[in-house]
Amino acid sequence: MNGQRKHSRRAFLKSMAAASGTLLLSHLSSCTLATSKKPNILFLLADDQRPDTIAAWGNSHIQTPNIDSLVRNGFSFRRNYCMGSPHGAVCIPSRAMINSGRAYFKIDLNLNGVETLGEILRRNGYKTFATGKWHNGQESFLRSFEEGKAVFFGGMADHTRVPVADTTPDGKVVNKRTAEKFSSECFANAAEHSMGCPLIFSGSNIPKNKYSHAFTYLLDVFPTVLNFAGIQPAADIDGQNLQPVWEGKKSGVRDAVFLAFGKGQRAIHKCPWKLIRYPQINYTQLFNLQDDPDELYNLAEEPEQVSRVKELMNLLKTRQQKFGDTQALSSANPRPMKIDLSGHERKPDRHQPEWIRKKYFGE
Repeated sequence: MNGQRKHSRRAFLKSMAAASGTLLLSHLSSCTLATSKKPNILFLLADDQRPDTIAAWGNSHIQTPNIDSLVRNGFSFRRNYCMGSPHGAVCIPSRAMINSGRAYFKIDLNLNGVETLGEILRRNGYKTFATGKWHNGQESFLRSFEEGKAVFFGGMADHTRVPVADTTPDGKVVNKRTAEKFSSECFANAAEHSMGCPLIFSGSNIPKNKYSHAFTYLLDVFPTVLNFAGIQPAADIDGQNLQPVWEGKKSGVRDAVFLAFGKGQRAIHKCPWKLIRYPQINYTQLFNLQDDPDELYNLAEEPEQVSRVKELMNLLKTRQQKFGDTQALSSANPRPMKIDLSGHERKPDRHQPEWIRKKYFGE
């Protein structure tokens, strides 16, 4: 997104596929033209990027030179989450939260009735452009971006034959076609599963090669970007401006993180403890993530943890109310703890490419 509508110098918002694990990279750079002090914004959102898949963050088994460069030249939030999803397509609420600054329980996932990040930036003189995946309805895309190139409006597709289209400034969807390149090439060269996802900000006046373990969400991107652009966000959003953290004015913006998935899981993480509640089977887990980061030893039934479980359950209920989650945490008729799938026929997802169906299902 560009701070100078009338000048040729441009920055692009590249909105790629978000999923259960997401890579979020925002680059905020000050403009040198005298006509405006608005920062240019380059925003990259990648698909299925776990937070432990970055070499600069300690993974010695892979090479991620471009992301490592962003780490060295920016500020990393090492405990960032997407909050959750009502279904398996976590990309949809992730993108909706990023573009609204609100918890997914409170909004229509096609962003109907919500002023998006792109809309606000457009109203404040930015030229907005997007390429890549947008599984949140065409109407919200057209409101958010003046122009789009090689945009995929669907959910899943064969990565070698992605249906894409372009959009024009007058709000038309044109040039519908099947991309001839692999998805990461036809969208943008930035494609590099869990609720955790990397978050890196890089740009003018942002510390280099620094990091924080503060609890953050994807929806914090919304007020952070607007604040950096000198725009005041609405007061009713759930996201928090993260700039005070990298400036050293705050150690964090929340004391715990609330997570949710479908109707089957709710969790609260308050360091070092994490409580996971399974409402449909009335089951609770408690982990000390400092001693047990892989969540292998459930402590919920230990007598010494009774008060802690009660405390965290109360906090979980409080955060449910805060974010508009109406899911009950107990069931009068709980489902069985285990399901026997013996004899059940395996069926491939209808969205899977033909070569996967042939290789793994013999179709």
